[in-house]
Amino acid sequence: MFGLRLVLVTLGSRGDVDPFLALAGALIARGHQVRLVTQPDLAAGADGVELYRIDLGPTGDLLDLPAAKRLLRRPFDPRAIRQLMDALEPGFEMLYRATVSAVADADAVVCHPMTFPALDVAQHAGVPAVHLHHVPAIPTGRFPSPSAHRVSGNYGAIGNRLTYAVERRLAWRLTAPVMNRLRDSVLRRPPLSASAALALHQRRVGAVAAVSPRVLPRPADWPDDVVVSGYLQTRPGTVSPLDPDTRRFLDSGPPPVFVTLGSTPVPDAAAVARTVVAAASLSGHRLVVQDGTAKLGRGVTGENVHAVEAIDYAALLPRVAAVVHHGGAGTLAQILRHGLPSLALPSFADQFFWAHRIRSAGVGPRPLPLRRLTTTRLAGLLDELMTTGRYADRAAEIGTAIRREDGPAAAAAAIEAFLVRR
Repeated sequence: MFGLRLVLVTLGSRGDVDPFLALAGALIARGHQVRLVTQPDLAAGADGVELYRIDLGPTGDLLDLPAAKRLLRRPFDPRAIRQLMDALEPGFEMLYRATVSAVADADAVVCHPMTFPALDVAQHAGVPAVHLHHVPAIPTGRFPSPSAHRVSGNYGAIGNRLTYAVERRLAWRLTAPVMNRLRDSVLRRPPLSASAALALHQRRVGAVAAVSPRVLPRPADWPDDVVVSGYLQTRPGTVSPLDPDTRRFLDSGPPPVFVTLGSTPVPDAAAVARTVVAAASLSGHRLVVQDGTAKLGRGVTGENVHAVEAIDYAALLPRVAAVVHHGGAGTLAQILRHGLPSLALPSFADQFFWAHRIRSAGVGPRPLPLRRLTTTRLAGLLDELMTTGRYADRAAEIGTAIRREDGPAAAAAAIEAFLVRR
């Protein structure tokens, strides 16, 4: 197909940005020009793209905002959401302005439908939009909205569909003041009503659900313009070697359990770390604990425990037996790609949705919400995770299937097809 000028827009944590980096590589390989609007600290490895920077500072700093921490305790606290939106308004203004610059002479915008400024600018410029869902918030009767999900959440076909509508209306109600101010200051456009904003969310020429069908089979009631591509992960390239201390620990005994909470901020990380170490001691399992944004590894000590900071998962995951994690979409994708069983400790948003997928796919035990974490509960689930052979067998089977998928190429081909037929 002739070369397209495509604008990819994303904002958030590494799990939000990495799928777009993988897609950018596939699009460039197919002869297209790619402009990427995102945070520069997460765009390392974006070779060949034209980067439009959203300088928000280190991503972890955003999660340390008081309003963000309150939302961990009360995910739907309207006051905390408004305070967070006010704190993020300068970042959203940068996002608006960078997207306006990037869409000049572009053929299409590719973004998550909750990235409202990108949809708004695309409509204003008369540019088609393709929705990219690494968290599939596409209405269905099969399961509720991932962000409204709880571990056993299923409200019936009508109730499940209703969660998507309620979520979008609530999201607009809470973000409308900031978004309408920016529409006025950047686009010189009048305020949007709730119904107009919802219509804008639905404006698309197609949608890509960037998840493996082995993990989330395509619901029969999704529209025909939705393509399930497989995970958007880059092919392993140069692997950063493990540091000597980590290699020595791994060589000194059986494969350990890797513990990471990714970019999830934890109000009392020290208490969580003590519980994790105590559970490992009680159950007799070795641990590698990642510090990360959660600051989980600080002060972690013990003969069978080793703390790490930034680490290349491609180097570490082949050396571990299982993973305990927060339930982030990107983290789970990497775990499954390596064929590992896992246990989720979800705390907010779509983490509960992915935690449920672990259980339903047969690759791990029931989730343990982080707020219910105790030494005894975690020790019991660690034992189940490490001694239930069917979890490891099923994870290995799914890992083989995922490694055969080429999600970025499938997503790129779908985007081309959407734009040809519009």
